[in-house]
Amino acid sequence: MNFEEGKSYNAVVNGQIWTFVYDGTDPEDEEILWITWESGEEEGHSTDYLIPKVEEVGMLQASGIVYPQGMTEDHQWNALQEIIQKPRYFFAGMEVPRAMVLTYHFAPDELLSDLYDRRSDYMDFIYDPDSKLLSVTTPKRVEFPQWIKSKLNVTGIMRIEEEDKTVWKIDCANGDYLKAKIST
Repeated sequence: MNFEEGKSYNAVVNGQIWTFVYDGTDPEDEEILWITWESGEEEGHSTDYLIPKVEEVGMLQASGIVYPQGMTEDHQWNALQEIIQKPRYFFAGMEVPRAMVLTYHFAPDELLSDLYDRRSDYMDFIYDPDSKLLSVTTPKRVEFPQWIKSKLNVTGIMRIEEEDKTVWKIDCANGDYLKAKIST
């Protein structure tokens, strides 16, 4: 992969999409790439570290997976709205659902331990536009995310207990179920 100086790129970091600007290659070590994250922090990373993170964004887009742009509820809400507004994509000639995924970086501290891979799924969101149902899959001990109730006109919630997870079925069938629009 060839990076262009001054150009922005997205990378998957800690289960989020982070944006950086490529500043150039280290003159003393061509394996080190200098970048500036959107937060303004400049860092040098090896090509072995950075290139797979950039390539993963393309794989996620091709597979219909959406990660939020950051950790805040607004970032999560924007990603969820993307799923609600474009809930399906075509793969191998079939129309299949897209999903928003939060990794264990979004989980409360009490759920984290050395047993969890922080890159693994913590919550999955899938929206069915035909039934107007939002399915949220969480670990069994997790309560329903309150930020969803504050953003959607929820008409009903069904909790389905399985072996190690809970599936929440949120009915968004009444008229204008989106309370807010995507912020830019």
